[in-house]
Amino acid sequence: MSQTPRGRIAALAAGALCLAGALALLHLTLPEGVARETVTIAGPGGRVCGGTLWLPPNPAAVVVIGHGVTENRGCMAALAKLFSANGHAVMAVDFWGHGRARVPFDWKANPEQIHAWCAWAQERFPGLPLGYVGHSMGGFAGSDAFAEDAHGVGAFIALGALPRRIPKPKTLIAAGRFEELFSPEEALRKAGGDADVLISPRSNHALEPWDFTLGRGMVEWMTAALAVERPLSFSAVRHFAALLAAPLGVLAAFLLAAVAAGCAARAKAAETRTPFGFGARFSPYRPAARLFGCGNPSGLVRVSPPLTALLRAAAFCAVFVLVLSLVLDRHFFTSLPVHPGRTVKWLGLGGILSGVALLDLWLLNRATPNRGVRLFLVAALTRMFPWVLGGLVLYLLVPVAAFGGMMLFILAFILGMVSLAQAAVVRVTGDPRAGALAAGMLAAYVFAYWFPVT
Repeated sequence: MSQTPRGRIAALAAGALCLAGALALLHLTLPEGVARETVTIAGPGGRVCGGTLWLPPNPAAVVVIGHGVTENRGCMAALAKLFSANGHAVMAVDFWGHGRARVPFDWKANPEQIHAWCAWAQERFPGLPLGYVGHSMGGFAGSDAFAEDAHGVGAFIALGALPRRIPKPKTLIAAGRFEELFSPEEALRKAGGDADVLISPRSNHALEPWDFTLGRGMVEWMTAALAVERPLSFSAVRHFAALLAAPLGVLAAFLLAAVAAGCAARAKAAETRTPFGFGARFSPYRPAARLFGCGNPSGLVRVSPPLTALLRAAAFCAVFVLVLSLVLDRHFFTSLPVHPGRTVKWLGLGGILSGVALLDLWLLNRATPNRGVRLFLVAALTRMFPWVLGGLVLYLLVPVAAFGGMMLFILAFILGMVSLAQAAVVRVTGDPRAGALAAGMLAAYVFAYWFPVT
């Protein structure tokens, strides 16, 4: 059912309110007096390295933070806020192939990039003690970077990474209790008497950069390890208020993008058709459709002209991405679509995945009518179930592959969000083809801006 003018106004107002609330939370929870500055330097071979400097007044120490694979400087913002609020100048970097970096991904070059950033930090802040924090890939790179020489680094934190051997600086191994790459017991054995260990009771590998317990413990340890004499201050309320901005931003993006899709093209006369594809009885969505009592045995669907559907889908995705990036880009995940290589990849993948989504639509239409909530439930359950099941199998039966299970859970979450976008577009436009195209375009965006550029 198409969105009414009154419904559009209500959705627009609610979306604007959510977006304003998210931006206000992010602004109010920034550490007092901390400025942010974009920095680029010449890295290995003279190729550009980039990052964001979080600069408090009168810093007492400097910390370089390196992210994990598929992450970027934005993912380190929560840690940067905790460190900078306690007097540390923080350089959150993008390894090549990640975030806004234009140089292709090169795992072996990560330690050299760390050396370049440490040299820059010592030149920019002469005389201040220097520390390094690396999450996952960034932690492994740090252990290699400082294996033989500390390069002026006085303290090193391996977050969600078990060093192959304890490096030269003072070392802390930090992780959540549900870390998928190693257990707390393995961390203690590896540390022996040569390193400290910090375990949080509540996070896994993916959530460690946002774990307040880990963040506070790492700031306290780093401050002591670098012999910084400064009183520390932590606010769990500010920390979690900042995290609340993310779901508010997602909600704002859905509401405002749905309004854009509903206004994108004047509706033309729709046609009722029998979808092309397999036999009328076959559809992988049929079990879920029956579970939710919304079978569609006739398989007849109403479709709008292709150009109308394309315009609606493009409007939804453009507004969704831009609104969400306003919230995520500098605080959760670098995602603003300004990277030429990633944008080209998005367009290319968008064509492929939109075609796949249209093929999938013919199967979905055979199992369920095109309604908002039920369409989402049927699509999400059917798409997510195999990946959730696979993740559980890896977690429970193949402990050494638990990290792969976590990645399957993340993929299932993405498919759930894509299904929600598809249902939202269908709900406001009555156009199943537009919903499928929006799902394909949005999935392409996620993969283009998530995976490293190679």
